Amino acid sequence: MAVKFLLTAILFFVILYTYIGSFGLMTSPIGYQLSDRRSEMAVTYRKATHEDIESLVRLRLDYMAEDRGELDSDTTEAIVRQLRDYFARQLNNNFIAFLAEDNGQAVSTVFMAVAEKPANPSFITGKTATILNVFTYPGYRRKGIATRLLTMMIDEAKAMYISYLELSATDAGKPVYEKLGFVRKQSRYTEMKLELL
Repeated sequence: MAVKFLLTAILFFVILYTYIGSFGLMTSPIGYQLSDRRSEMAVTYRKATHEDIESLVRLRLDYMAEDRGELDSDTTEAIVRQLRDYFARQLNNNFIAFLAEDNGQAVSTVFMAVAEKPANPSFITGKTATILNVFTYPGYRRKGIATRLLTMMIDEAKAMYISYLELSATDAGKPVYEKLGFVRKQSRYTEMKLELL
């Protein structure tokens, strides 16, 4: 009798757990894992097109706001004008962007700016590129999204015969880049620049 009661109770809780779970109300660790998997499955990855220019502008501004703080309105307007013009001229030419989207909304991106110059033994094809604006919105971080986009960009760079990629890494991003094969630059030269504007 006790065994029958116990089996009935177990069956009841299994049915209840399944029913609650179907409405997304589970609070157990298993429920959260299932929810995360659904979220990841909804994310799609693709190369940006000219129809994405406004999304690329927004992603650039959001990246800079997080990296540098909010910009004043005059600076923002000047940057937006330059970005729209630059993306219109250079997208899928000397500038490549990949996007991750959740239900059609961009949630992460990686940019690559290509430079062509006279070749030397360090860049035999004459083409190098800079990875920049590696950015994911907070709710989508630590899910491997940026790593996937970077892997796609590296494959794109290889197809374009780019000799090497370079980037400036934050402390948070450094482990991701190292895992993909990026190393600290070693040079017998001193990096210098001259501010003109």
